[in-house]
Amino acid sequence: MKQPFADFFRLMAALEAEPGNRQYWLNYIHALIEADQRDAAIQVLDIARQQGLQGSDVDDLQQTLVAPPQRQAVGLYMGVIDSPQPVQPEIDALVAQFAAGDYSGALTLAVGMTERYPLYGFAWKVLGAAYMQLGCTEGALAAMQQAVVLLPDEAETHSNLGLALQQSGRLEEACVSCRRALQIYPEFAEAYCNLGMALHDLGLLADAEAAYRRALKINPQYAEAHNNRGITLKDMKRLAEAEVCLRRALQLRPDYVEALSNLGMTLQERGRLGEAETCLVQALNINPDFPQAHCNLSALLIEAGRTGEAEKSLQAALRFMPDSALLHSNLIFTRDLMPGMDTAALQAERRRWAAAHAAHLDPHRAHTHVRDPARRLRIGYVSADFRVHSAAYVFGAMLVHYDRDAFEVTAYANSTIEDELTREFKQHVTHWRRIAGMSDEAVAELIRADGIDILVDLSGHSSGNRLRVFARK
Repeated sequence: MKQPFADFFRLMAALEAEPGNRQYWLNYIHALIEADQRDAAIQVLDIARQQGLQGSDVDDLQQTLVAPPQRQAVGLYMGVIDSPQPVQPEIDALVAQFAAGDYSGALTLAVGMTERYPLYGFAWKVLGAAYMQLGCTEGALAAMQQAVVLLPDEAETHSNLGLALQQSGRLEEACVSCRRALQIYPEFAEAYCNLGMALHDLGLLADAEAAYRRALKINPQYAEAHNNRGITLKDMKRLAEAEVCLRRALQLRPDYVEALSNLGMTLQERGRLGEAETCLVQALNINPDFPQAHCNLSALLIEAGRTGEAEKSLQAALRFMPDSALLHSNLIFTRDLMPGMDTAALQAERRRWAAAHAAHLDPHRAHTHVRDPARRLRIGYVSADFRVHSAAYVFGAMLVHYDRDAFEVTAYANSTIEDELTREFKQHVTHWRRIAGMSDEAVAELIRADGIDILVDLSGHSSGNRLRVFARK
């Protein structure tokens, strides 16, 4: 089976750490061959032989490399044979720029390379990776889709596309891409991890946990998979196992702030508030600019009744993520709990939230519904709490006891968590829509398509999202 193009930078780091590791040399050489960097592969093989690499497989590899390459049609455009490719120094410069963490510089080089060599798949692949590192999911998605066209048999390219699709909220497509990567290379731990994230966001927690376990069977030292599995186990209420996973991630990477933050939230749920606070403070000592830890610390402080400190934590988070509707919503929620707050000031903050985060989703337009006393009134309820939750026991009767001849009820569930109360609600509402993981724009379009007359927010606070933020990486 064809070896996928591996992460050059991870392989180089592994070789630097263990230059005597035979498999690392072979993996690196195969990666270079897969990326059509034959000259570089020959040079690396020569160096490896000098370091003592030998064996029949090494001899076969030498014969493969010195044999003249066969000319193959690219197959994208009629009559295009062996499209021009960049010279090795150009490729090396691109790889070096990305490896050094200069993603803006790598982006510039990759854009230029794709313009000069539009059929060179590796350039599109690095372009997508650079966009992803810079937080531009839309650009990453476009580049990775092109890379998959040019490199259809490369597992890592399909896996990368799956990650971009997952981050874009296109979860079913993300699963397809990750599974295609695993068809090409069944022992690809990163593809299992990316698949796990998409499955988790789809609410398929057992399947997600199984994907992470498969990744860890392949690579037990995979800190990110331990962290992500810990998040999934926490959502499955298997808190003791979640704690074990998150602590294992921290053994592998003691400065792993995402795992520290997630462990803090897991310990909070286990009732160990002191330990939880220690984890979150430690995460912020490592990275004071980590907004998720600020947000999660605020949740813990609220539970401890320290609302003034919680507000300060949220203000700190908002300095780094001023456009976050979730953080702004959490700030409103926190102020609601603070003694002495003025009602008018709280309502004014809600109006600021609506103007900043929701006004663009429903611009003023003429009402197109025809007055018809015989038509059922369409009511939509939005909440993350259609489950065993204090809020559900307050509003639940509205979803169960209503006149079905007069009203058509649609529930928009902004959570992947389902339990016996969720199943009860599903039996009684007219339509059930799961909106967790969807963009605000997509949700607004869905509500418009459903022709909702009245939309009611039943969430515990203004945005309908959970207060705590788990971090994957």
